[in-house]
Amino acid sequence: GMVSVLGNLYVLGLGFDATFLGTLTATGQLVWALTALPAGEIGARFGLRGTMIAGYVLIALLFAAYLNVPLLPREVWGAGLLISNLLLWASVSLMSVNGVPYLMSIVPTEQRSTAFSFQAVVMPVMAFLGSLIGGFLPEFLRRVTGGELSDTSAYRAVLMLPAVVYFLSAGLLLKARPAPPLIQPSKKASRQAAPLGLLVFLGVLFGVQIVGEATLTSFLNVYYNKDLLVSTSMIGTIFALVRLMPFFLSPLLPLAFNRWGTGLTMMVSNALLAVAAVGLALFPHWIAASVAFLLVSIASSVANPARSLLGQESVLPRWRTTVNAVGSISLAMGGALAGYAGGRLIDLAGFRGLFLAGAGLALASVVMYAAGRRKTVLQPVGVGDAS
Repeated sequence: GMVSVLGNLYVLGLGFDATFLGTLTATGQLVWALTALPAGEIGARFGLRGTMIAGYVLIALLFAAYLNVPLLPREVWGAGLLISNLLLWASVSLMSVNGVPYLMSIVPTEQRSTAFSFQAVVMPVMAFLGSLIGGFLPEFLRRVTGGELSDTSAYRAVLMLPAVVYFLSAGLLLKARPAPPLIQPSKKASRQAAPLGLLVFLGVLFGVQIVGEATLTSFLNVYYNKDLLVSTSMIGTIFALVRLMPFFLSPLLPLAFNRWGTGLTMMVSNALLAVAAVGLALFPHWIAASVAFLLVSIASSVANPARSLLGQESVLPRWRTTVNAVGSISLAMGGALAGYAGGRLIDLAGFRGLFLAGAGLALASVVMYAAGRRKTVLQPVGVGDAS
């Protein structure tokens, strides 16, 4: 949450422009996608918990290095930011790819839907709190120091807090239950072939869903500001309230997973996303847009844990890190594609065309899932496996 508010401001405060910032973001996402599969193999072979601990420690060190680039000579600031950012996102893979398989390994089968639902609730709430802290602390520090701190120095000081939190996360994992390596040193394990068809299908399915979601969320603040003429303060209030609403629906998630299954729950959320996208396209008013945004937020908060669980349930334990790596690749590349193509689509067809495209992608994912079920591409082989 703190990084989302202050990260870009820190880079711009160093004197770099939006083009450099875009390059920094895009290359980081690309490295995250490229390192996802190797990170999954490392976790599967050497242990999930240990790999995540290493990931958190590296993230803390590299993020601290990223923030201390201004200590270098001015002419190497750009290279320092790029290199530390690339290494940072490679370390993020170690943590993000192995987190879901680790949760699958330590939680009993009957409690998995509850555990994933709880995780889906905690993350946006903590991100919301981090956003509030990140927005408040820089000004507080400047007042305490009597204005001696510049804006950029205040941003750097506050952003060191996430680095400390990452170290604390590694310490907490040291107290957590270890999970055995997913690759066992046996001839039988070595003969297990990767379910390539399933992995490709899930990667494309998740990618279509994520592009549809990101098409709506990536430009919604611009839509409010440019087309609906809503003030920045009002946009911030709407976004904060909307992103907190799924918290109150969290008790229903385990019920939905247990009653409908993860796949059907995911498809219902994508159908809801399509309805919200059509509402955005047809009713250009800030109240209608806020209602539609609320539906998008609810649909996304359901779809994210459903995707994670569906992928884990569809493969044997040996391939859990691999399927989660595929999900990370879909997330990174889907977000990048939505950002690249969405801006151009707005120029060509306006926001209405963008929102209708998002609705089409959401419905396309529903059709893809139904087709995969009919052709038995999706088979929940991992649901009952002992962990």
